[in-house]
Amino acid sequence: MQQCKDIYGDKFSPEFIQARINRTNTMYGGYGLKVTRVVFPNGSIDPWHALGVTKDLSKEAPALYINGKGKKLFLTHCISCGEEKEVFFAFVLRYV
Repeated sequence: MQQCKDIYGDKFSPEFIQARINRTNTMYGGYGLKVTRVVFPNGSIDPWHALGVTKDLSKEAPALYINGKGKKLFLTHCISCGEEKEVFFAFVLRYV
């Protein structure tokens, strides 16, 4: 938070940050996300994967964890990802 204050000014107080977190959670569902036709791919080497959806929310919103890959690499360049890639594209193709 100090870095935000240093760069953007004193308005970045704990109260300001918490208000923005609350707004984002209200707009997008926070931990109570209700979505369908969404797949959440995460790769173990993606540094942000721990903040992503890592467990299925429902049959219509599965999480897909790819060990040893980043999601961009998986989705664009992975030739030998096997089952994970098949599951992902089978899900996507149901709605195309």
